[in-house]
Amino acid sequence: MPSLSSITASLPNHDRATWARRIQCPNEGGPRIGNVFNALGLKRCGSTGIKRGVVAFTNHEVGRLANEIALLAEALPRDASRLVQIASSPDELSIETGDLLQKFGRRIWIAGDARQWLLKGGDVENYPKDLKYSNQADRVV
Repeated sequence: MPSLSSITASLPNHDRATWARRIQCPNEGGPRIGNVFNALGLKRCGSTGIKRGVVAFTNHEVGRLANEIALLAEALPRDASRLVQIASSPDELSIETGDLLQKFGRRIWIAGDARQWLLKGGDVENYPKDLKYSNQADRVV
């Protein structure tokens, strides 16, 4: 099994210049919340496509996770330079995201077949395989 550090090293990490460009020009391919939901395999009500407005989920725990993510996002600074600093430093949010994973991970990304609230691996482009909380490599995602 690969080490956590080798998995983390293979994940995309953007430098300050990239994040500064994305903040100045947000419509030029930056991360979108719908893409994040897809990458985590979170199934939304009615469709797997990205829709504007309030997002509803097919599972109560997933909805609670989404609400906590929204609260975390609201706490991010509005100052562009501070936001760039946070976005370009992977450790800045690791405690908060780790806490959310601890709180919801076992209940959302359980192993087994009864996972109707999650997409199937390969259903969307950026969710190539089913994530499982029990798999340490999947927790890095």
